[in-house]
Amino acid sequence: MVRTQLYLPDGDYQYVKTRAEAKELSFAAYVRILIEKDKLENKKKKTLQEQFPFIGMIKGVKGPSDAKEIDKIVYGL
Repeated sequence: MVRTQLYLPDGDYQYVKTRAEAKELSFAAYVRILIEKDKLENKKKKTLQEQFPFIGMIKGVKGPSDAKEIDKIVYGL
């Protein structure tokens, strides 16, 4: 873990401090939880291409809607 220093406006500091105390967490633990939540939200916002980089690797297949085409090419169905 890295120790760091953070400057916050007074109102933001009080908000986080109050929320952390309400959840019986330290200020630092609550900030780490907020960061993890943000990381999860951003992970959900990835495009299909970012989530599945193999889409489009087979010529003529443009996305998940063309999954039947993949079966035809790979399995000869």
